[in-house]
Amino acid sequence: QQPAESVEKVTVTARKRSEQARDVPSSLSVITGDEQKNLAVDGMQDYARQVPGATLVNSGPEYLNDFSIRGSGSGRLGFSETATGIYKDGNYSAGGGFGGRALNRMDLFDIERIEVLRGPQGALYGRNSVGGAVNVIARKPGDEFELFGKLGYQDTDRWSGQGIVNLPLIKETLLLRAGGFLDDAQAMAPHLVE
Repeated sequence: QQPAESVEKVTVTARKRSEQARDVPSSLSVITGDEQKNLAVDGMQDYARQVPGATLVNSGPEYLNDFSIRGSGSGRLGFSETATGIYKDGNYSAGGGFGGRALNRMDLFDIERIEVLRGPQGALYGRNSVGGAVNVIARKPGDEFELFGKLGYQDTDRWSGQGIVNLPLIKETLLLRAGGFLDDAQAMAPHLVE
């Protein structure tokens, strides 16, 4: 008899404490950093497609895009807030004038996971989370050496590269994690021919 296939355990902090995703009594979707590497995602629009009941509403420039969960939330104006809470490592991302509310490529780089909670989350997340909450958790430094690099080539007009290094300088005491990415789309600009 073959052993039963094991199911990956996903630890989340949806209720402000670490627990297994299956134990959270809420409609929850999680995209882990490992899943992100296997998915063809190129921005928040692609992540929204991975979450049931979620869409990214485009209402003009990218910094005005807004996450809509179960129909709550819509494209916003420059100085408005919406019904979906956006959080980065548990900290609320306020809209203010322009920007702040959108999750850009830097926010989605080297992540541990993205937690998307559907339905009202006011009891735990508070402000502007009537429709739900999106929490992006960055990857923390670890105790093991890690080196990761990736080059991408989309077409003749665009290429990208990224690199991450994790260094345990003093085991369990001083840890360093650094990374960077480059997305070169210069060739997409029109060229003048004399």
